[in-house]
Amino acid sequence: LRSLGISPAKIWRDAGLGIVSACLLAPALAVLVLVSGIPAGPSFIPAELGLLAPPSPAAAWLAVLFLPFLEELLFRGFLYRLLRARWPEIMANLSVSFLFAAIHGSTGPVAVARFLGSMLMCRLFDRTGTLWSSLGAHAGFNALLLLGPAAL
Repeated sequence: LRSLGISPAKIWRDAGLGIVSACLLAPALAVLVLVSGIPAGPSFIPAELGLLAPPSPAAAWLAVLFLPFLEELLFRGFLYRLLRARWPEIMANLSVSFLFAAIHGSTGPVAVARFLGSMLMCRLFDRTGTLWSSLGAHAGFNALLLLGPAAL
């Protein structure tokens, strides 16, 4: 796992950097989604966002920790590293972020928010060299999504 960016070194610092980054970017992404007229919050998270509403504790655990971990291994740990070794950073970032948004099946402002979030997660991964920062951002975004506008 170390070769995929999972190492115990600086885990709390890097995960904390990701969570703080998600919290700083989340208001702008929330405005983008809210301007689109899509309701948000725990009792009516739109099906387009792919989360169960209202979330059970198991669904919340899946959405905040388990699925982001798997997605970060796939998108940043494997695919981004593969493309980054062959292409300039911006091309690898744009390609992975486009795929990340597309694979979630989102459209409109939600797709743009996911695309921008993925660009941040790729940048965090590049900056720190570990998946902990992108995982922290991903988990932070998903947690804020579950909490809804009240979290912002």
